[in-house]
Amino acid sequence: MAERIKQIPKKLLEIWNNWTKKQKTVIVSAVAVFLVAVVILAVVLNQPNYQVLTTCKDYTELSEVTALLKSNSYDYKVADNSLIVQVPKAKLTDAKMLIASENIQSDGYSFDDAMNSSFTTTESDKTKKYAIVMGNEAKGVQQEVIDHSDGCIEIPQYGTKHSLNVSVTTGIVIWDLFKKLH
Repeated sequence: MAERIKQIPKKLLEIWNNWTKKQKTVIVSAVAVFLVAVVILAVVLNQPNYQVLTTCKDYTELSEVTALLKSNSYDYKVADNSLIVQVPKAKLTDAKMLIASENIQSDGYSFDDAMNSSFTTTESDKTKKYAIVMGNEAKGVQQEVIDHSDGCIEIPQYGTKHSLNVSVTTGIVIWDLFKKLH
């Protein structure tokens, strides 16, 4: 058995020497591409996955949040030219509790998330309470209410009509939310 193992390098060298220069180039290139792909995959898979912790209202709140995270040794990053603070996914819940202890609201699931199907419906999502505020076409919703909302939606309309009855709109929104939660 040991003798057969010792002959493997000799047989591989013999096979290698029987190949043409073009075949050798193809094999060396394929191995190089494979190794580069493995290195790239390893780098990509080892990068931390950042999740949105909060979207700050202004730069004052942004500085409070980042100072709080820094003083508690949390890694974070601020999205380019925005007020969005992100933390590694593994630390998201802890970071949310930390900023909540300072009465800073974190980003949870917003109504926009529900409308865009960008979250899964776990048992926790199904028991969560949602508030839907509707406004009419004349007066709409007060700006103060909008400022405290997770998001606003607009139902696209085609043709000559430019508004829907508020009860029809409410039915559409509640039905869509119901479908996503059940």
